Amino acid sequence: MSTRPQSLILGLGIFILSFTFAVVPQPNTFKQWLCRILGIDPKVYDKISKVRGADGGHGMSLVRLNLLSGQEQTLWRCNGCWSPSAAGEDNIVVIKQDGIWLLSLTRHDEATLKVAGTDLTVILGQMSGQTQALLVLQRTGNSHIPGDCNLRLRVANLRSGTLQDPLDQPQPCVRLAEVIKVDRIRANQEIRESRPDPQTGNRSLLKAVIAENDNRPLVFSNLFGGRDSVDRFDPIWLDDQTIAYLTIP
Repeated sequence: MSTRPQSLILGLGIFILSFTFAVVPQPNTFKQWLCRILGIDPKVYDKISKVRGADGGHGMSLVRLNLLSGQEQTLWRCNGCWSPSAAGEDNIVVIKQDGIWLLSLTRHDEATLKVAGTDLTVILGQMSGQTQALLVLQRTGNSHIPGDCNLRLRVANLRSGTLQDPLDQPQPCVRLAEVIKVDRIRANQEIRESRPDPQTGNRSLLKAVIAENDNRPLVFSNLFGGRDSVDRFDPIWLDDQTIAYLTIP
């Protein structure tokens, strides 16, 4: 009995198997998925600061700063809010104990509760192309234990007021060291808060230029300089010349 048909069948099987492995796409890594969802360049993701804690503390006021004039304006005395984020061009959202609140930058309306929910820790930012959908983190356990994977991603829909699970997330939980806040990046610049001053405990705001082809650590400059009686933290970009952040007191 000739072995040629068997060899042909075996060869065809190997070809099909090889082709199958070649065309089946590999699963997204979490980094790839997050960059796609938030519209971030993966090269930028590798360079910028990750979220360092469950939150930077509860701010008492939400403040806007014009970088050209240096003028600060208190937008809302929230008396305990955290993790601000842009929501479209004219709105800011923050987290409070009972959910996500929205403040208009153009109307003189009071801030309103848009999405009710508890144990929300960080607003990562608007989902790419969706101004009414925010990617947020929600605590599932004691998120203060280092290394524990006890935060889950949720989609906060500002239009419907609901919290839902993302459809295609590649892993069931995340650690804070894996995520970034997209509103800390604008063009080629990153802003973040400094570490607390050893004497006052206050933080200031830092800005750095992201050089895409430079592997050296980012060099940050202080936007205020010197010691200050105000604790400023959790900054975000609103436009090329304006940022917002939280303050204590």
